Amino acid sequence: MQTYCSILMTILNHMHKLGLLLVPFVSLVAFGQPGSQNITPKPGNYEDAVQLSYDSVTKEISGYVKMDVNRLDNPKKVYRSCAVLFIGKADGTGVARVDFYNSQDIKLVTTGDVVFDADKVTLTAKSGEGYCNDILNLTEGLEMDFSKRRPYIGCRAVNAERVYLYSSPVDSGKTKMYLLKGDMIMILGVKADWVKIEYIGKKIIEGWIRKGELSPGFR
Repeated sequence: MQTYCSILMTILNHMHKLGLLLVPFVSLVAFGQPGSQNITPKPGNYEDAVQLSYDSVTKEISGYVKMDVNRLDNPKKVYRSCAVLFIGKADGTGVARVDFYNSQDIKLVTTGDVVFDADKVTLTAKSGEGYCNDILNLTEGLEMDFSKRRPYIGCRAVNAERVYLYSSPVDSGKTKMYLLKGDMIMILGVKADWVKIEYIGKKIIEGWIRKGELSPGFR
């Protein structure tokens, strides 16, 4: 007959063996729990339709999605375009609640969310009213694959009828190039009251503009 001590030692040995099996399992379960990972957006281009930015200082996620409709008689010529700006906060879960703004008048039109991981981003809006939803149907969810990483820290729309670009963040750096109200720009850097921007049109243009010429405000 086994003594109390020998029985106890047998139980402890079994528990020890069981513990060795449970430790990695428990770790895997904890790793997969919502919020256990700090998932951050990957800034850059997504299929040339979505430009996404992430500000590590404010945790803001922002960007825009743009769709073009080409003419049937001339496929190389754009007949109509639709662009929508979105701004929200990333909380580390891979989902950000955002506000959607119409690029034409930069007015808040609806809310929704952005779901993201290392390979793709999905935009979903609660409503299709207030913007060109016939071109850009966000209510059903728009999924885009990651294309190219870019150092974007913000996205905004121009909020003045004409905004001149500067070659450097000083008044003497003014150039002849300008943007129009509603143009979407990606922000590359900040210096005092200036932001370094990238505008993606027929060609990519970089320059500096004042923060006050953007809406909604940045930082």
